[in-house]
Amino acid sequence: MSEFDLPLFVDRRPYWGNPATPTTLSPSILDALKLLGIDGSPHPAVDAAQVQLPAGTLSPATRNDLEAVVGAGHLGDDADARLQHTRGWSLSDILKMRNGDGSDAPDAVVTPGSHDEVVEILKVCAAHRVVVTPFSGGTSVVGGL
Repeated sequence: MSEFDLPLFVDRRPYWGNPATPTTLSPSILDALKLLGIDGSPHPAVDAAQVQLPAGTLSPATRNDLEAVVGAGHLGDDADARLQHTRGWSLSDILKMRNGDGSDAPDAVVTPGSHDEVVEILKVCAAHRVVVTPFSGGTSVVGGL
């Protein structure tokens, strides 16, 4: 089979992921999926509370040193903080999260309030040999998350 064997279709762009505007696949897309061996039936997303996160590996000493820089309110190592910073918005990221895969979750999320705090965080992480992944808007359009 080649792409020439699939039906030609024109479809409007859906607003995926917005519960206020749910959408379904058109019949022509479902037919094309069936030709590829995909049933096209909906698979509900895993509830966020059931996403599997790995155990954090941040040592107490590292956590204390980071907390000394930014304060307790700006260091999150709870499941929610880790989950919210696990992946971006690429298709593969969304599909992994929908399936409950949080295997790339960070050990902690640090939110500095100034340039000087960023410098100090990097010093602490270097001293403790901790990898730092910057997180801004969270789109991960370059696949960094």
